[in-house]
Amino acid sequence: MNKIIKIKSLLGAALITLSPFAGASIVTINFDTDSTGSAIIAPNLFSSASPLTNLYSGQGVNFSALERIQVTSQIPHNGVLKTITRNELMPSNSGMGAILNDSSGFRLSAKSGDNFLAFNGETTFGSHLWRINFDNPIGYFEIDRLRGADPDNNYYTHLDAYDVDGNLVGSRNNLYTRYSSWSSDNYSGYRTSFKSETEISYVDIGHAFNSGNILNSSLRSTPWSIVYDDLVLGGFTDASVGTQFLSGQSGVFVPLPSSIWFLLTGLLGFSGLARKRKLIDK
Repeated sequence: MNKIIKIKSLLGAALITLSPFAGASIVTINFDTDSTGSAIIAPNLFSSASPLTNLYSGQGVNFSALERIQVTSQIPHNGVLKTITRNELMPSNSGMGAILNDSSGFRLSAKSGDNFLAFNGETTFGSHLWRINFDNPIGYFEIDRLRGADPDNNYYTHLDAYDVDGNLVGSRNNLYTRYSSWSSDNYSGYRTSFKSETEISYVDIGHAFNSGNILNSSLRSTPWSIVYDDLVLGGFTDASVGTQFLSGQSGVFVPLPSSIWFLLTGLLGFSGLARKRKLIDK
């Protein structure tokens, strides 16, 4: 009997260990404190701010700006080298948003506390594309967003999530950003969030002025601004009620590899054999 109990315990432990995002913990970044919990005294103007990069590396989260760069290379094709040019997203040395105090000129308050992460197209903090990297892959992503001071444009956010190998897992598209107030209503689209059965290693976020041209709006000269607050990261099961799946996902966990199922089946078979032997001994 003790052997059976031990086998069942091992089997249960294996299932827990192999479950997606087992043991994941919630990480919350409110831009009011750093990764050590110390208060951030943020400026109220971009001219006094610094780009947000590795301030939260202690929590396994890093931020960077991106830019589209034309890359030319040669590839063999039918025995001949063919020159191709393509656009690639590359890290940028400038353009990443900055943490500002809400006494700045955005004419709105932070979602929580006094600070938010701000972008402004008229400054060097105006990247239309930015990336959040996670040291520990996630299955739940959430951040609130709000349009800045410019009242003349409707803003949209586009989100792409990638796995550890750089493969696109899925997207959230055409997320409208209103001006008047923050909203906790995920269904209405003011919260940029997703849950995913496939682990995510980084998320790319793009800003745009209309829903039909999300990631190619960086060439526009129209003034714009947008702010974000209350970033929450976790495992798949940590997702809030109503959180949507990434596009292209079925809403079920990815099946375990067949080799793992063979292992678990073997453990179950061994458990049954031990029970049968005990009955025979009686």
